[in-house]
Amino acid sequence: PEIKDEQSSEYIFSQCRTPNFILDFKTTQNDVNINFFLTKKTYSKNIGASYLKSNNDIKPGYMPLVHKFDGIAFFKRTSALLPPFAWDKKE
Repeated sequence: PEIKDEQSSEYIFSQCRTPNFILDFKTTQNDVNINFFLTKKTYSKNIGASYLKSNNDIKPGYMPLVHKFDGIAFFKRTSALLPPFAWDKKE
């Protein structure tokens, strides 16, 4: 769904001119503007490389992104992968 909360990191990332990007936090430490954004409390979902629906740590909240992540991979538009999957096909 469209993100409407202008205070959320997802909304802020969706406003970038580049639609898809990876932001490695270690390489951005010397950029004053990016470092300021990453260290301030921003409303965000806490989903990492894997997602477990039962995990209490995924609740959204205000947090500095650098305290929860090593980086961000942002994709403006995605779609679900639907079967049949190429790896499921028998040759």
